[in-house]
Amino acid sequence: MTTTAPTSSTGARGDLGALLDDDLREAMHAVGLDDPAEHLVTPAVSRPADVAGARPGAESGGMRRSRTLVRVGYAVSILLVLGGLAVFGVTAYLLWGTGWYNERAQNELRAEFDALVAEASGDEIDAAVTEPAAPAVVSPAAPDLTTAPAEADDELPAPAVATARTGDEADLTGFTDTGVLDVSSAAVDGETQPGPVPTGEPVALLEIPSIGRSDVVVSGVGSGDLKKGPGHFPGTPLPGQLGNASIAGHRTSYGAPFHDIDELDPGAEIVVTTTEGRRWVYEVTGTQIVDAHDTWVIETSDPDVAELTLISCHPTWSASERIVVSAILNPAKSGPVAPTGAA
Repeated sequence: MTTTAPTSSTGARGDLGALLDDDLREAMHAVGLDDPAEHLVTPAVSRPADVAGARPGAESGGMRRSRTLVRVGYAVSILLVLGGLAVFGVTAYLLWGTGWYNERAQNELRAEFDALVAEASGDEIDAAVTEPAAPAVVSPAAPDLTTAPAEADDELPAPAVATARTGDEADLTGFTDTGVLDVSSAAVDGETQPGPVPTGEPVALLEIPSIGRSDVVVSGVGSGDLKKGPGHFPGTPLPGQLGNASIAGHRTSYGAPFHDIDELDPGAEIVVTTTEGRRWVYEVTGTQIVDAHDTWVIETSDPDVAELTLISCHPTWSASERIVVSAILNPAKSGPVAPTGAA
């Protein structure tokens, strides 16, 4: 009996592969090709050098554009940061720097105001009291018998007249003369009245309880005056006088004394105390927004009524318009009203 040796699976696969290779060679030869191994193409791994060589300059141009964009972005970022710091610096100065200046000025004005009130009320004695002069020693002389002796009341010293306070005219910042008579040297009810207060000096203490404000008002509405506090418009009546007493103040800087006057409702009280210690209570009647050049708001519409007008910029951080708060004197809570021009 013939015995056939078992054939391994590995050998069978090798024979099959060889048979397929032979068939492939014959087919390739039939179409005019030689050894198929010569025509097998091994895929090459792409390398940056090959790509760069295939497209000269393509990648380097893209990198240059990327670097340019990075530089531009970096520069813009720096500018934005610097701009933000500048805005912060300006805001900090307007809120805190000018506020510090105003606080120091108000402290000085309050001390001066209190001293004036004390002096007017007689609580403080003038330190510059002069001592009576020692009588002069005169050598006796022979009497002149040719002239008659003078009567004791022939010559009397003239009565002292109060000297009016004067000062420079203030810058009205676009507001025209109201036509109110300047009676700095005139007499009201037979009494000589004090004249206008020098600009920058205290005129009154303005208190608005509903918004928590208490500020010394100075004379004048120039830039330097309003840095110290609210300013009284020269040419308008003083608080407590008949007519329209007008006061301006900052709303966002230098202490922002009028920042919240838009919150004053009708009936809100505004208390004004002058340097003579006289106290007047006004009640708000209304609020309006006007153009920045509407000067009529500080004019007196009724000379027989004591009014008070508060003026500031509107809206906040802008000077395009003006906010105007009007108030009228409450006689039941105030002292006697003085005629226009009286202190």
